[in-house]
Amino acid sequence: MKRREEVRQIVAAYLERPIEVIRGPLTVKEVGKELAESAKGSPGGWGLMWAPIKAKLKPGDEIYFYRSEVPYGYVVIRGNEVVATLRMGLR
Repeated sequence: MKRREEVRQIVAAYLERPIEVIRGPLTVKEVGKELAESAKGSPGGWGLMWAPIKAKLKPGDEIYFYRSEVPYGYVVIRGNEVVATLRMGLR
């Protein structure tokens, strides 16, 4: 629980907005499944944007889902630093 709160603060500082939900850490497989579900009916879906992020993952990286008012998405944390984001729900 403590790590999740640390990640919430890291992501909030990175995005410069409050984070309502933080969920994780997630596995690459879990993220792939969630993205496939959310992209049903859209050609290519989020997988095209996720593939380059996934390719750059290093051992020890953590993947979290986050939601703020807008946007929401996935963030990769390495140590205490955001190294990649997949932002969804942008207006």
